[in-house]
Amino acid sequence: MTRLTENERDLLRRIPQYVGHCIADPEGGIEHLRDGHGSGGGGGFTYQFTKTAVTGQWHEWIPVAWATAGDRRPEGQPIRWRQGELLREARVSYGSLQQWCESVPAEVRDQALTWWRTYPEDTRDLAALVRLTLQQLADPEPADLLELLEVQG
Repeated sequence: MTRLTENERDLLRRIPQYVGHCIADPEGGIEHLRDGHGSGGGGGFTYQFTKTAVTGQWHEWIPVAWATAGDRRPEGQPIRWRQGELLREARVSYGSLQQWCESVPAEVRDQALTWWRTYPEDTRDLAALVRLTLQQLADPEPADLLELLEVQG
């Protein structure tokens, strides 16, 4: 299977519903991302679908206001945050994403397609597709002892 960096896997793990579509249908899923102009995030993380790649940024998430005695939340709990310093960022080009999706074992891609499909039979199960995607994006184990020694290095 094509290798992704730790940051790339972390980014893709934050958007498993979109990656699952790409595993099920690499060409169609990636074309959907490329045309989607989507973005999102929360809690200091943001992602964006550009014309050429998926990008993500992690920022410090700093509380700036806390609940007081009259609020609905328990007193002292943070109720407002601001984005702080950039901690890290990642970018996965659509070419790399397509290579990775196409390198996923055929039986996994077949299962992803089943859970994505709505036609001719509606077999869609997005929760199962997300679980399958997250399994594929889990941190890989070293292929052999030499690779393990390189990683620990």
